[in-house]
Order: sequence, then C-alpha cells, then structure tokens
Amino acid sequence: MKSILAMTEFISQNNLRTDSYGNCEFEGFINYKSKIRNAFEKTTVKFIRNGYHGGNIQLMESGELIPDNFHLDLSRDYQAYEYNTSDNALIIWGKSQKMSGRYQIVITL
Repeated sequence: MKSILAMTEFISQNNLRTDSYGNCEFEGFINYKSKIRNAFEKTTVKFIRNGYHGGNIQLMESGELIPDNFHLDLSRDYQAYEYNTSDNALIIWGKSQKMSGRYQIVITL
C-alpha cells in the first residue's frame, strides 16, 4: 500500500494528469544506479494505479535504458517505492541477480 501512496503523492505534487482509470503517463528523468551499471535518461514513464497491474510502473526504452541491461517493468511485488518530498522524486529500490544486488531508481520531472 505504501508504494501506491507514493505514486499518488508524486502525481499530486507534480500536478500530473491521469486518465479515467487513474493511470498516469509523463516524460521523466530516470537516474538508475546499481553495482554493475548506471544510467541517466529522459523517457516516458507510465504509472498503472488500478486493476490487476495496479502499482506497476513502466519505463520506456531510451538511450542506455534497455531491457537487456535494466528492469524497465517495475512492480510493487519486487520493488519498494517512496516519495521524497525534499527532492520531489519517486525513489524505487529493488534487488536482483540481473543488477548484481541492490539497485535504486530515482524518477523526477
């Protein structure tokens, strides 16, 4: 539930538009950090807030952000989300073999 609230706070604090289902799509900056690779890219971000996939976040491929090297389909089942008020950012944490352990994704506008 904390992850959904973090998504909602990010949308509200940035005055982002949502569709009739509550989903939100916008252009954002992605700062992706892990032990083995880092990336900073601007890309389309989609928050899915309702239905079976509620709580998922999709990052579109852009520059170095490709699915072979990074997790681009995020889920609150595998990652934790938190809204950071001082940076006006959504911070996502996860851990996987693909990223050689812990990784962090920061989404800003």
